[in-house]
Amino acid sequence: MGGLATAAAGHTTTVQARSAFLAKFYEGIPADLPQRERDRRAEAARRLHFTRLALKSSVTRSKKKAARAIVSPRTATPEVQGNARPTG
Repeated sequence: MGGLATAAAGHTTTVQARSAFLAKFYEGIPADLPQRERDRRAEAARRLHFTRLALKSSVTRSKKKAARAIVSPRTATPEVQGNARPTG
């Protein structure tokens, strides 16, 4: 039951890792700024980071989907196979 109690405690086991991860967004922000401004900039950097990850994931999924959509020569229609007769 000890494992269940630890899991039920929530995020307490990852506090150090999360705080170290979030601290990276404060790097490069001048320390002489007011704390509120530093927090605002760090939050903006965090959002930008996750937005870039989402974009990268979306591009990768699109590429995989396009690769799966390639038509097999045996199941392709004549137009896809290049055997289409000219119209007109």
